[in-house]
Amino acid sequence: MAATERVLYAVPIVLRRLLRRAEPDLRRQAWERVKANFEGRLRDGRPLVGLYVCESLEICLEHVPVEDRPGLVAFAAAWCEHPVAATRLMAWRLLLALARGAAGQPEALAGLAGRVEALGHRGGDFLVAELFLLEEMGEACALPHVAELSRRLRLEGRDPVREVLLRNLKSRVDWVEKKVNCDFLVFSAVARRAEERDPGSYFANEVASHFANLLKVSRVEGTRFHAGRSLLALLPLLTVPQRNDVMVELLRSLELDVEAVTRYIPRFLASVLASLPEQEFLEALDDIEGNVRRGNEPLQRLLLQTAGWLLTALDAATLQGGVLRRLTGMLLGSLAESRSSTAVEGFAQIAMMLERLSERPDDGRLRAFLLLASKKLLTLTTHRGGDRVRFFLVGSALNRLDRAIASLHPALRFPERPAVAFIPGTFDPFTSAHRAVVARALEHAAEAVVQMDDYSWRKHALPRQLREDLAWMALADMPDAYLAPFRPPVNLARRVSGVRQLRRAFGRRELLIVVGSDVLSGASAYAKPEGEIWEIPHLVVVRDGAGPEGWRDRIGGFRGGVTVVPVPDQVRAVSSTALRAALDRRGDLDALCHPLVARTLLERRLYVNYPAYKEQVPLPDDRVECRAAGRHHDVTVCELKSPDAEQGPAASIRWRTGAAASLPTVPGGGGPLPVSDGRLVGDGALVETVGPPGAGGDGGSLQRLLSDVLGRWLDAGLLFALVPLDGRDGGALADALRPLGAAVPQRGAQPGGGLAVLRLEHPLVLLWDIENVLQPPYTGAPAVRRALASGRAALAGFFAALAPGDALLHLHEEQLKRQVVQWAQGVLGDQPARRRWVTLGLGRQFSRDIVGEYPTVAIDLERLLTWRGSEGGTAPRVGSPSLGLQLAVARELGRNAIVLAPFLDSAEAVLQVNDAAQAAGLPVREVLIGVTNASVRTTLDLRGIPHRCGAVVPGWRGVLRESATAPYVGGWSIVGRDPLETGSLLPSLNDCLPYRHPRHLGLSGSDAFDFSRLALAHAHAVLLALEETFREREGRLLAVQDLGAVVRTPRCPPMPQGFLPPRDRFPSDLVAEDIEALARLHPQTHAAGRERWRER
Repeated sequence: MAATERVLYAVPIVLRRLLRRAEPDLRRQAWERVKANFEGRLRDGRPLVGLYVCESLEICLEHVPVEDRPGLVAFAAAWCEHPVAATRLMAWRLLLALARGAAGQPEALAGLAGRVEALGHRGGDFLVAELFLLEEMGEACALPHVAELSRRLRLEGRDPVREVLLRNLKSRVDWVEKKVNCDFLVFSAVARRAEERDPGSYFANEVASHFANLLKVSRVEGTRFHAGRSLLALLPLLTVPQRNDVMVELLRSLELDVEAVTRYIPRFLASVLASLPEQEFLEALDDIEGNVRRGNEPLQRLLLQTAGWLLTALDAATLQGGVLRRLTGMLLGSLAESRSSTAVEGFAQIAMMLERLSERPDDGRLRAFLLLASKKLLTLTTHRGGDRVRFFLVGSALNRLDRAIASLHPALRFPERPAVAFIPGTFDPFTSAHRAVVARALEHAAEAVVQMDDYSWRKHALPRQLREDLAWMALADMPDAYLAPFRPPVNLARRVSGVRQLRRAFGRRELLIVVGSDVLSGASAYAKPEGEIWEIPHLVVVRDGAGPEGWRDRIGGFRGGVTVVPVPDQVRAVSSTALRAALDRRGDLDALCHPLVARTLLERRLYVNYPAYKEQVPLPDDRVECRAAGRHHDVTVCELKSPDAEQGPAASIRWRTGAAASLPTVPGGGGPLPVSDGRLVGDGALVETVGPPGAGGDGGSLQRLLSDVLGRWLDAGLLFALVPLDGRDGGALADALRPLGAAVPQRGAQPGGGLAVLRLEHPLVLLWDIENVLQPPYTGAPAVRRALASGRAALAGFFAALAPGDALLHLHEEQLKRQVVQWAQGVLGDQPARRRWVTLGLGRQFSRDIVGEYPTVAIDLERLLTWRGSEGGTAPRVGSPSLGLQLAVARELGRNAIVLAPFLDSAEAVLQVNDAAQAAGLPVREVLIGVTNASVRTTLDLRGIPHRCGAVVPGWRGVLRESATAPYVGGWSIVGRDPLETGSLLPSLNDCLPYRHPRHLGLSGSDAFDFSRLALAHAHAVLLALEETFREREGRLLAVQDLGAVVRTPRCPPMPQGFLPPRDRFPSDLVAEDIEALARLHPQTHAAGRERWRER
């Protein structure tokens, strides 16, 4: 069909919709304008003009005023002798429609008969389609001789049926002739049945298969629709097996994944399905239901269309009960789809289905659908910013819902207080067994409300929002099942207030609590028989017919009644633990959870390397003990000791405080200080010895001790440190001091080894934290540890060379965490149990941890950036509950809080937590901080927040957070960016080029590019080590989509809207490309630009 005809093809459709839906006055005005326009084209000989004028009049004839219909003969007469067959046939179709419409009107038929008589005497060859129309017009106009002549000519020297079947499959035959041919085939099949020449309906079945083929392969929409209508006209002639065969053929055709071929099938497939007996229909419905959940996107959309048409095609009696619920569930379930196109199709089909049902005579199906689906539809309506198509179709569906409800008379009445089954649990994640429990609950109540708990604090569960999303997907196709809207969740462990809160939430509705036998035997809510919860009716679900020990003894304690039901046999072995295990071994998930949940778990790589329970935070591996020494106790000795008391110190340092003014102009004499300006001011640390003898060779232990002591010097307000180097161990000591930023003299520049100098006025903090963002199995892998050690040494060496003598404070966040946890255990160990303490760990790094035997809650609060790289504030990560809700949950677990913060560079997070905790009625008794600066401590003092700090740095020139410079491993979340569908990657910005300029480190110009190159090289090495370890452990390659297996929160640099990172690429390759991009960006402005980057 050419471009012009594609435009004209829509004209008849638009006119029919206009005349059908317009008010009477508007319809009359529109018709007058249409008629005037068409009359002006009566002398137009162009074939497309005549074709579409005649078609428009034919399909709009029922909406044309009766008095104007005789005048339409002029239009048919104008083109009935046209040389183009398509135009001529359409004019004849208009004549036939006028003749049939004039039945019983002799005057009108007389005007038509003359025209038909003239056509019968037209010379030349006739098409089968022409002869069929001529015969039909002769019958309609009471011209038997014309009809007989047409039949005789049709049979002379040809087999009209075979000729038509062949011509219909030829692309050069126009679509108008194919439409007439379809009518002829239907006429022939009906005639053969009437004449008993087709007792087994074999001919009708052959014609039906032909129509099904046209419906699939014809290139013109008009032919497909007419073939579909003709197929439906033949259904009464077919036997049940034949109809079933047609259904199977059409159903399998939907799987062709060619939308241009399959898009017109659903409406006709629905009618074929509706004609089947119950058994065949239910078998087909099972197939459709399975593919709606598991099929690809095009197939899902087509099957949703089929479900929508089925709701109008089935008779009202068949729709009663389970069929209506299943079809409604398919449409509702699509609204929770992660595939945007499927969800959009679901909203569109609901809108169109409501429109179609509203236009039909009320037979009860619209009322039944609205009662079943209205409330659930509202709970599934979600908005996604920027998706205009979804926004429009959601609005359309809600508009149609409102109109449908308003159109019913008598008015629709929803149940005011339906009985409700309350089902609390962790649901980590939601499984098929949980769905079966919900189904059992709905056998005893009108609605089921599932609450996602956060009170099992020993379990290592996904954030509640993620668990709710998974349950929302799994329950979407269950019209009477909902997620609890309570924020925070109702805590039934608070035996009186929790139960009363639940009763108030449901008002006067009849309430049923559904729990498993394991909950009944072990939950604290059921510990005391006198509790109010025993007065509420219960449904107890038992697995394997037995359940855990002790639950039977408690059955008799229910004062409100109890019903015990077994878990259905098909899900008896299903549990959240089994589902997580299947994910770890990459097993089949179909039998364990809803297909949409399974697909989401696999695509987003959830629960990979995810322990079921939290673990105690271990104590520090070693400790630094300091004591006063010397005659006047003016000397401090610090020793690094291991937990084994029998071993001596691994390293030690002896120092005293001295003023710079009391030092000689050139300390030690013989040469200048190895710093740029040679000036020292204020008080400083004068190191006397570093030992004991022989320990200086242990570089790791010595550097660990020096880093800790450096923090103590900064906390004491010292401004410099001098460390003597002697010829015996000066080499090892110098190697340990250089990464700390010390200015070390060249060998032989000063007598006796010389002095190493550290200036402490404005240190740079190097926070090593990648261990906390990796999954535990990979943190200790040898290859990863080597890559981390090498990269950290390179970064420290870069800053040491950039400003010799300026101190670098190395902080290992895991060590700081263990330190503050040790303090917390000391604080909480002295508290009476009645005070009910809860530990608040600041950051997701505490999500897998338990501090002592007290409830531990990880407060999800982090620094955010805008997409431009500017500060975006401090807030919970996207998808996490608000800070108020997090603290409300913590308030349910305790009455007093202690906050743990291993490293704090801003007081904003602590202030937010403190304010939100006070609002929730949870006072913060103390904040334990590993390392912070003077500004933070002053802010906490002014706000009156009790705190303890391990070390306070008066001021620093910047903080380098290691994970923030590593793409795909760490970074800063971006305001408003959701995790991507690919592996749950969180779009993030990194503190290095080409993502974000590292100005916060005091770098500019070529230094910023050199640092960025070095940071990316470090990230590249770490990713290579992770990929190597993953290949050894899993036997496969680590792609971007699998990052969740090695990184707790996989991230990726931001991509343009609508784009996703390549799923199968290696993250190290992507970082390597960014390194090359950085080289191309400024090839000559930094030191590395003059080298061959590919060889580095």
